[in-house]
Amino acid sequence: MNKSLGYIAGLDGLRAIAVSLVMVSHAHTPFFDNGMLGVDIFFVLSGFLITRILLNEQIETGRIDTLRFYVNRFMRLTPPLLLLLLLYVMLAPLTWPQDTHTLRDAGIAGLYLSDYALALEGIPGRLRHTWSLAVEEHFYLLWPLALLVMRSCRPATRVLILAAVYVLATLWRIECASVQSWDAVYYRFDTRFSGLMLGALLAAMMDVDWRRYAKPGVMPLVALSGLLVILLGLGDGGGWKHTPVLQYGVIGTELVTAATILAILQSESQIKWLAHPLLTYIGRLSYGMYLFHYPVMLYFRETSGWADALLYGGIGGTLLAALSYHTLEARVRRWRKTRQAEHVPLPVALSPAEATAGRSGSL
Repeated sequence: MNKSLGYIAGLDGLRAIAVSLVMVSHAHTPFFDNGMLGVDIFFVLSGFLITRILLNEQIETGRIDTLRFYVNRFMRLTPPLLLLLLLYVMLAPLTWPQDTHTLRDAGIAGLYLSDYALALEGIPGRLRHTWSLAVEEHFYLLWPLALLVMRSCRPATRVLILAAVYVLATLWRIECASVQSWDAVYYRFDTRFSGLMLGALLAAMMDVDWRRYAKPGVMPLVALSGLLVILLGLGDGGGWKHTPVLQYGVIGTELVTAATILAILQSESQIKWLAHPLLTYIGRLSYGMYLFHYPVMLYFRETSGWADALLYGGIGGTLLAALSYHTLEARVRRWRKTRQAEHVPLPVALSPAEATAGRSGSL
């Protein structure tokens, strides 16, 4: 297949499923206790897309422009986050007047420190969903450098290294979950980067002709069966903070996501429902939906219950995401195109909202 990856609508559809699972979980919807596993779908997608584009740059130019990559990540992810934090700083004192830590929490989120702040101190409470952004940000900072270290490796050797790192990362999380509290393990970068590594492994596999080992029709069957099992197993009836979910639910979600990505790459027509226009549009909005839904949903969850939280939080988060995507983020996209027209090279945008068209992938 074309290693440069044109736009693949099915990956946006998968992203739509991920953000939907997260949102129904954050509303505390009955039977969706474990919908937070949608975050692990995002991690695998991000690891795959970002690694593939960085490897393409390395293959085509012999180098990775790390500064350009960092600037691109900043321009894609930070403007919508700053909009969220501005709205939060303005409205949180009116919504939660008893909370005196609004600026502190916004600062932690804005500096991408929520993962370890939550694990160690339990903050920022009402912006806790930004922990996953922090996990990905740490990945972005380290991963181009790690790929540069492996630049002299043969493709097959790189695949073996990444497979080993994925296994070790998974074993590390399982070990930590057996002796530490849920919060201490769930939010940290060092215990949650296994999905990013599995996505990176998939990207590296494209350089060793993985299709030789994938029988037609098998991957779509595995992907659809796995997605069904995940959906049926979302509710555990007793809350979601259980060690087996952290140990094995995450593994299952990562592997099913990997199988789904491979199925889409093998033949997108075999899972064509993921390319439905509504799903792909939600996928493009997914980063903003993830950002904006949580404070709105949290307010209604505290005052009205899960049904209102899901309804108004879902609607409010989606509308704010669409507004951001078609205004603020659109201006950034136009700026990038202008810069490219002036022959000033810019990196490919790698975010879930812009997804797979060489436009980009992250939470």
